[in-house]
Amino acid sequence: MNTAHLWEGDWIPTYYTAVDMRVMVEFGADVYEKFRHIPKFIPRPNLNRWEGDNFYRFLHSPGGLYRKHYNASHETSMWRDGIGYYNIMHVAIQLAWYMGFETMLMIGVQHRPHKAQVHFWGTDHGMRSNHFPEWLEGYKYLADHVNLINISPDTWVSKDIIPRDDWSKYENKNA
Repeated sequence: MNTAHLWEGDWIPTYYTAVDMRVMVEFGADVYEKFRHIPKFIPRPNLNRWEGDNFYRFLHSPGGLYRKHYNASHETSMWRDGIGYYNIMHVAIQLAWYMGFETMLMIGVQHRPHKAQVHFWGTDHGMRSNHFPEWLEGYKYLADHVNLINISPDTWVSKDIIPRDDWSKYENKNA
């Protein structure tokens, strides 16, 4: 998500998503090169200028996350009705919901009030955020629809918002 390409390890995600104009402008070529062969989901019209192979555009529905009778798994939700969000993780959760995920493990949920720039790979000094309460409200709302499990070892997000578990239970010992 967004600046995950800055991770220096060998891991490559199954899919990538970004919503910030800043990511496209500052890192667009790097993201495209590193993730050329995987699906990349970006909002339209926000990032229409970002082009290349394997880009899929969902409609950004401005005005927040909540809509009465909304169902991200409905066949028209991403493309015609659009999705709302307060952060990139809300987008990733809704994409997973749309793809039919019943359970989503979340790792890298390190953000804290006034420290939203802290990510699993390090600190994004160019990031600005003033929507932390909305982030938490969004997680709570989405956790009512998708089985979210926060397996981040260093997290501030309460288990009352996203249920928690030990990441080592999900580690592939044969990998």
